[in-house]
Amino acid sequence: MSPKNNTQESIDSALVTVTLIAPHSHAGERFQKNDTIKVTLAQADWLKTLGIIAQDTHTHTLGE
Repeated sequence: MSPKNNTQESIDSALVTVTLIAPHSHAGERFQKNDTIKVTLAQADWLKTLGIIAQDTHTHTLGE
């Protein structure tokens, strides 16, 4: 087993701000369409899959 890649770990845990296109609960709080929340890249991918944020949401955090 190889040691964890610290760069990949940092990318995975980086927070991005996303805009909701549907109501959603996050961290125990209700949010409405057009509200913004901070999530990890993995959470953003999951929210895209669910149709909670737009598929074209920009989630790149390095070298912006």
